[in-house]
Amino acid sequence: MIAEAALANSWTGVVINGAVRDKTALSQLTIGVRALGTNPRKSAKQSVGEADSVLSFGGVTFRPGATLWSDEDGILVTA
Repeated sequence: MIAEAALANSWTGVVINGAVRDKTALSQLTIGVRALGTNPRKSAKQSVGEADSVLSFGGVTFRPGATLWSDEDGILVTA
């Protein structure tokens, strides 16, 4: 669902601080998806979120307007 929303909004990728489902299907999409892992169970949906917020996890602070670069080896965030 997140990948579909990202594609609909012309995003080039998403970073998930958690697990994703359907890894094979996600790999076929024209969007980059980076997550901590995979899990076959559905998550609880709360339909809440924030835009343009500062977010920190994994020792990195993500700020609105920053550029994120990603490949198979990891993620780099630049101001």
